[in-house]
Amino acid sequence: MLDSNSGNISQTLPHNSMININRAWDVNFWCEELNLRAEELKEIVKLVGPSIHEIRLHISKKLLLAWPSAY
Repeated sequence: MLDSNSGNISQTLPHNSMININRAWDVNFWCEELNLRAEELKEIVKLVGPSIHEIRLHISKKLLLAWPSAY
């Protein structure tokens, strides 16, 4: 939904620091943003909490652990 006064779409975006897994819009947005399935996102939230920062850190750590070592 656009803010008709300012043309700002920020009101339509989920809160930048926390995810509400009980709100379908948040889940859909963050699944798209993080390239995850809803089940994966909900499992990560159970592990690290609703902080987007902590979720991104968790995903980064998993990716680093999966990265083949050159040594």
